[in-house]
Amino acid sequence: MQLCFFPGCNTPAIRPDVERAIRASMPVLGIDIVDADNYVCCPAFGSFPSSDEEAWMATSGWNLSIAEQHGCDFVVQCGSCYSSLRMGREHMVHDKEKTGPRQ
Repeated sequence: MQLCFFPGCNTPAIRPDVERAIRASMPVLGIDIVDADNYVCCPAFGSFPSSDEEAWMATSGWNLSIAEQHGCDFVVQCGSCYSSLRMGREHMVHDKEKTGPRQ
């Protein structure tokens, strides 16, 4: 199994121990980690989602496309990152009014 690691903006800066734990434990569980290169801040609640929903959905879409390009799902270390990406994906998949028709 392969997962794309989304460290978010806080883990590398203030919780490198969590990142080390993820990188050390996943291979033991038989999971290969692929780095999410060129990701942007999730962005967590209280920033974009509450003030600029379109920008929030665009950043979520960008981040989700990185894992999609690798052909795998994300492993996310932060509850806010998880919620922001999950809700962004839900809007993109189910809210045609916001995303428009798929081509």
